[in-house]
Amino acid sequence: LINLKKELLCGGTIEQLIDSLNRTKSINLADNVLHSFPLINDMTAGEPQFAIFVSNWLDKISQPRLRQLYIEIIMILGAMLHLIHIPDEVHLNLLLSQAHTIFQMDCPASSTEISTEKSCGVSLEFLMTPPTGQFGTLSYITQAITQFYG
Repeated sequence: LINLKKELLCGGTIEQLIDSLNRTKSINLADNVLHSFPLINDMTAGEPQFAIFVSNWLDKISQPRLRQLYIEIIMILGAMLHLIHIPDEVHLNLLLSQAHTIFQMDCPASSTEISTEKSCGVSLEFLMTPPTGQFGTLSYITQAITQFYG
């Protein structure tokens, strides 16, 4: 919990999440809904209680790499807010699924069998893909967000 809290605070995820919550009514993460009101009225991004609240919300995702993908989605979504129009409810699972679909289209022909983790619906290859680079998860997440909200 302490490491995740540090990662959230240092990485800017809290600020990106607050920005996103200011533009939408809720963010849905694997059927765990984070409602913007009264949350953003009661807490600010700098409060430790907010970081703990968000950390507990993200801890519902047991697989660390999958949780990291959701954090990446939150970061990119927050960074793109001035370019996109987001709906009243953002479904992070749908964005992850779309990013994975785009990844599968880009997979080399030699990778015909994609082992899918049943608990999250994305391939092990996608889970293990580094975030940066032309074929990194951040690229696929950005494309998914643009397709949904661009």
